[in-house]
Amino acid sequence: GETVVPHPRLSEIVDNHRTKRVALNIEVVGGGASIHQKNNNNNNDAAPPRFAIKDIVLDLHNAPVVVKKKKNKNDKPTALTTGDSSSIMTTADDWVEVVKMPGHDGDHPRISGGLRTLDVVQQGQFVNQDGLQNVETSKATWELVWMKDAHAGSLNIGFEVPKDYTRGGNSGADHHASSATLPKGPVYLNFFVWSKESLEYARTAKEKAFRIAKESLEERNEELTKMQETSNPFLKALHYRNAYAAIETYTLQPLKHYQEMVPDEGETIQIQEDVYLNARGKVWTKEMPRGPQFALGTAKLTLMSP
Repeated sequence: GETVVPHPRLSEIVDNHRTKRVALNIEVVGGGASIHQKNNNNNNDAAPPRFAIKDIVLDLHNAPVVVKKKKNKNDKPTALTTGDSSSIMTTADDWVEVVKMPGHDGDHPRISGGLRTLDVVQQGQFVNQDGLQNVETSKATWELVWMKDAHAGSLNIGFEVPKDYTRGGNSGADHHASSATLPKGPVYLNFFVWSKESLEYARTAKEKAFRIAKESLEERNEELTKMQETSNPFLKALHYRNAYAAIETYTLQPLKHYQEMVPDEGETIQIQEDVYLNARGKVWTKEMPRGPQFALGTAKLTLMSP
């Protein structure tokens, strides 16, 4: 197949990055519990259980991570080459163990700008039936992933949690069905990244798709009204066909895609001169590189002063 290559600006954006302190609030939504067992909650009308993990503070640095590849202290240190040609050498004591990441450790590592260091300044907290709980994290890192010709890249943050963090539900067969869980293991957050030009293009396309969808629904309603008002069987068939065509046009608009991916005004953070980040992202887990992916919830990111 065709070789997947990085966006021409990937290295530039990563190289220009300077340490940024960010605050994260995560909303864990019931359904992540399906990692452990099938959710047996048959009440489809009930809102899914959820809970908020608040006040996570991270420092995202520019320095490349040097991955600890072997446990033998006598081994020579290994340099990790990043998305550009730079590398870093350290002593064995400085090697870092980080979680495997979707870009760097996925099927197309070239579209990752390389693993970068991340300091957890403050762990998150949430409240459950036992009171205030701290969420421990380890092996944290981040990367920027951006493929050539893609309108948006992705800022990925990854870490591991040592145990299940759960709110709601009681022990028993229906525990996972009535609770929301941040499961033990790797946790990933991703936020779309845009250039000023690509963001303007995507917003224009989103606006057009929603306008076409609105017009198509109006046309369908008009044609159905005309179909009901006429007694001519040929005109009835014509109006029905026109209404059906309008619905087809409506269904061809990728509204969900635009709604989830393309931010409106006020929903981005400027992180470089013409680079913007979605303030809202998704939270998920996966066994890298090819394990099944499970949605865990959503996240909101805000920029802080270091």
